[in-house]
This record gives sequence, structure tokens and C-alpha cells, in this order.
Amino acid sequence: MALKPVTLEEMNALIAWIRNTVKAAHSKGVVVALSGGADSALVAALCTHALGPNSVLAINIPIESIDTAQSDAHKIAQWLEVRLFDRLLDVTFALFMKEIGLDNDPSYETLDEKKRTVLRGNVKARLRTTLARALAEANGFLFVNTCNWSETVVGYETKEGGDAGGDFAPLAQFVKADVWKMLRMLDAPQWIINKIPSADLEPNQSDENDIGITYEVLDTFASIVATDGPDAIIGLDTFQRELRVRFLELTENSAHKRLPRPVFQRAGFNFKN
Repeated sequence: MALKPVTLEEMNALIAWIRNTVKAAHSKGVVVALSGGADSALVAALCTHALGPNSVLAINIPIESIDTAQSDAHKIAQWLEVRLFDRLLDVTFALFMKEIGLDNDPSYETLDEKKRTVLRGNVKARLRTTLARALAEANGFLFVNTCNWSETVVGYETKEGGDAGGDFAPLAQFVKADVWKMLRMLDAPQWIINKIPSADLEPNQSDENDIGITYEVLDTFASIVATDGPDAIIGLDTFQRELRVRFLELTENSAHKRLPRPVFQRAGFNFKN
């Protein structure tokens, strides 16, 4: 058993859910961090259909980004006819890294290049979210999460102030193939669907290279584990053992990103909400 592909009826239900979620929060609209990729483009499109373009504020926050990321975000905003807020944070990021003095920290010096890249990427994601949160607060808007299930299940996201945050998460139970399918349903420009997925945290970065699994295989595993749990992956001998082990290791090691933070439970403390 596995998750079924998204349908037009389900997408329309998702759009209605977004509308109701924003209304229930007594919010005026939403802020969407527009990277130029498929996930954020879809979330912006869904929110535009749910709330209207005047209630969607798209933001593009390049940090050591390739030039096409910014231009692609502009093209998506033009397609949806939504406002776009641009802010380049290259200098802010460089000053921040200098001020916190990681280059002189012995622990940082012991990290290999890959771990340093991940650390720097997480700092970038949190800086972007800090600005997005500030804009949302200034406008009386909610900040929307843009992560999909295929990436969340393997922890390919930044927790605690990064892209794993947000006031609500429209794509949290949809795999990457669903993202592309909904974009086609919404008549998105084909280049958005064809674009190689990248978190745009380092030059020449590719999500599939980072994860070590293609989205085709990742979607299959993510769909199965969503309905049947991790044990169902073990017996999938139609896939290479190395891929199954890689997926299960990523899923297990990133469980802390998906679970509520642990809290010591005192006797008699019954407040739940």
C-alpha cells in the first residue's frame, strides 16, 4: 500500500483548507518565501487561488545564490501577479559568520567540507526565515511552510527557524511527484516543472545529490512509509539494498525534526493547549 497520487478534487480541497486556515487565524494574508523552485512556486500558486493575489506577499532572499534563482522568482511572481519583496543578504550573511567567529572555533575547524557546507546552509535558511517572519508580522500575515513529504521524511530541511518552520504546511503530506502534478493542473510554466530541484544554499547544489536518492525512488519510499511505516521498506527487494538502507538511515536520524520537542512532564501539569 502507498499514498495515491494527488487528484484535482484533492487539490481543490487543499486550496479550501488554506483559505479556512488563514481565516481561522484571523490573518490578512500569507508570506511565501519564493526560491524560484517548484515547491515554493506551488505554495504561492495555491495561496493565490485560495486568497487572491493581493493577500499573498512573495519574498526572494538570495544569499550567495546563482543569478537564475532570483530571476526565476521574479518570473513566478509575474505569472501569479503577486507582490515580490527582494532583499539580498550576502553581506548580512558574511558579517554574521564573521561576528559569531566560527572560523576561530576549534570545533568548526575539525568539520570536513561537507559538514561545513551543511552548517552554512542551515545558517542561510534561518536568516531567510528571520526576514520572512518579520515581514509576516509587519503585515499581519501568516508565514507558509513550503516543504514536501519526500524531503521531510528524510530530514532534508532546516529545523528551529529554518524552512521546516512556518505557521501551516500545505505540502507536508504530498510527495514531489504530487508537487509537479499540481503545478501542471494549475497551468504553471513548464520550465518550473523541468527545473532541477535545488535548495540554493551552495553553488551547483542539487537536492538529489545531497539526499543520495533520486526523487522517483524517494517518492516511492516516502509514499509507502507514510501508510505502512519504515518496516515496509525493508522488504522492497525490487530496489537496491543500498538505497533502502540510505532512506531508512536518513529517516531515523531526522526523526527529531518531525517530532514535537521533548518536554519533561511534571505530575499534575495538565495544560495541553
